[in-house]
Amino acid sequence: MSLQILRRRVREEMQKPGAELGKFNFTLHGGGAVAEVAPDATAFFYRDVTHNFVVRASWEDKQFAEQRTAWARATWAGVAPFTRGFYANLAAQAKAPPGAAFGGNFARLQEIKKKYDPTNLLHMNQNIAPAA
Repeated sequence: MSLQILRRRVREEMQKPGAELGKFNFTLHGGGAVAEVAPDATAFFYRDVTHNFVVRASWEDKQFAEQRTAWARATWAGVAPFTRGFYANLAAQAKAPPGAAFGGNFARLQEIKKKYDPTNLLHMNQNIAPAA
């Protein structure tokens, strides 16, 4: 997705009901020296992705929780097809499928987990379940 299309979509989404107190974070994330490391050299796969895009909803009064959460989910659903991968700490919030944050490294990481943590004791945060 081009930056111009993304900007247009953000402007459109900010006009929709539920966008009050909505936030977009668009930060430089990778590329450069990060991209010089091979994707399979560490757990972090998406080294060539240059930006991190986050949609956030907030509210002061809980009566707005459902509407604003729906806005954030719908906004993300409209942008997600144009994105690639997830930053591990954000994948769960986006309800990303297992392994989405690890790309082509997921199967290898499952094998490592099977070897060193077969009972899945270390299962918090962005968990990688051991290979079967």
